[in-house]
Amino acid sequence: PIAPPHGLFLDMSVYESYNTRKSRTSDVGDLDWINEPDSPAGQRWKKFKDEKLLTTIVEQEAEEANFIKYLYMQANVFEWEEYYHGKEKEPNA
Repeated sequence: PIAPPHGLFLDMSVYESYNTRKSRTSDVGDLDWINEPDSPAGQRWKKFKDEKLLTTIVEQEAEEANFIKYLYMQANVFEWEEYYHGKEKEPNA
């Protein structure tokens, strides 16, 4: 089943592999927004996330209830569909 796109919001970027590879070839500092939240990049990311992303997600969910609809479909439609197509266990049992 397809989840609503805002239900898949990823809160962080991980640059561990990039930093490891880059450290062998460059003197440039690591990219690390999570472990250095007070860095300029970390502060810009937090401001953007709080002011743009999260407010948009909350407003859209309040208006359209997409994630609630998705959860309902998971619990009530897809489990019963699997049950009727040969699963032995009754949904939510």
